[in-house]
Amino acid sequence: MGGETELLEYVALSYARQGCSLVLDLAEVVAMDARGLGLMLDLTTQTWGRGGHLRLIDKTGRMRELLRLMNPSRLIMEMIMTRVAFQTE
Repeated sequence: MGGETELLEYVALSYARQGCSLVLDLAEVVAMDARGLGLMLDLTTQTWGRGGHLRLIDKTGRMRELLRLMNPSRLIMEMIMTRVAFQTE
């Protein structure tokens, strides 16, 4: 995991734990590992649980496809897909 990812994790989770709403532009994301999926789940639960929202800008639809291909458990996928607003425009 590169330094940029660790910085994103630290900053995004800090804001999420304060109940802030987050917007992440995923245009440059071409791959995601288990830690990335875990971060998405953490951001989803931390923001939603404190009254915030998570919006993922996914103009190419690549993130949805990555999540589908990773085939996380139904519960995790349902939580991400129902609590995260995907913005495609």
